[in-house]
Amino acid sequence: DVVNGVLVSANSILKRFRYVQRSDALYADILYVLQRLQEPLTQLFTSVTSQIVDNVALANNAPELTSRLAALRSINRIFYSLNYQDLPEYFEDHMGEWMAGFAKLLVYKNPILVDEDEEMQPGPIDSLQVSVVQNLNLYGNKDEEPFIPYLP
Repeated sequence: DVVNGVLVSANSILKRFRYVQRSDALYADILYVLQRLQEPLTQLFTSVTSQIVDNVALANNAPELTSRLAALRSINRIFYSLNYQDLPEYFEDHMGEWMAGFAKLLVYKNPILVDEDEEMQPGPIDSLQVSVVQNLNLYGNKDEEPFIPYLP
């Protein structure tokens, strides 16, 4: 699917932000990307999260669910990369949207996507939830103060 392809490509490009030493050039690159991606990424995250959590018709469609879960995992990985060096102001201002989505995804379950015979490979829900926990851990380690109101 095209959206997943674009997200996987963006994730591959942007993950370099995690491993490059801080510099003015790096922050200029991050700012350039943020100005173009932060709002559409947030909108896509909230939209796809709602589709998965709230769409009863989608609940029994394993291929569509798997595709959307993969998209959300990529969105989360992009979010992680964009937040790795510093917490951008936009994401701090929209933390409520992200944290509400993360909370929904952490408790999401759907038996149609669980393979009881598979013990070694994580399923699509597990992979998504791992990416959520990684984002929460990143935020908790970076700057606790704006993050505290969203903790249970």
